[in-house]
Amino acid sequence: MPTPDFEFWKFAAGLGIFLFGMHQLEAGLKGLTGRSFQRLLQRATNKPWKGISVGTIVTAILQSSSLVNLLVLAFLGGGVMSLKNSLSVVLGANLGTTFTAWIVATLGFKVNVADLAFPWLTIGILSALFLTKRPLLKSIGGFLMGFGLIFLGLDYMKVTMEDYAAYLDISSLEGFGLWAFLLAGLIVTA
Repeated sequence: MPTPDFEFWKFAAGLGIFLFGMHQLEAGLKGLTGRSFQRLLQRATNKPWKGISVGTIVTAILQSSSLVNLLVLAFLGGGVMSLKNSLSVVLGANLGTTFTAWIVATLGFKVNVADLAFPWLTIGILSALFLTKRPLLKSIGGFLMGFGLIFLGLDYMKVTMEDYAAYLDISSLEGFGLWAFLLAGLIVTA
């Protein structure tokens, strides 16, 4: 069976959409970082057990620890969360991934969060374009647009890599030792 062609431009577009989504997410967060939003996040994560709980629950709902970690990075970059609070949420996100795996194994279903990209993009773009006189709603729109773009970019990259990854044979690295597997894992993860 021949190896499918790697769709470089689709993968590159997915990466670009993802990075632009991160930029929009952070820009939207900067507009939302009012005192009430910041206090809400501080109260929800001020104790390690609260942060772990928030991370676990949000990851179990979204079924994406990567997305929760990206949101935490955006909150941290926007100065909305402290490093101490964000660490407990990241730990909770990792626990939430395990919880999600148990739900999927037990119930046999998984929600495709990438399908939610288009509603978030629609609401976010329309809010950012038409609610310019309402800064809070415009910022929420920018946040939602970034959220949708992140999912869309991740979906493009995932679809591009799924077809190609099925044909990769890592057994050819056996002759090079464990370092080759470590290096390959680092490159693929990056």
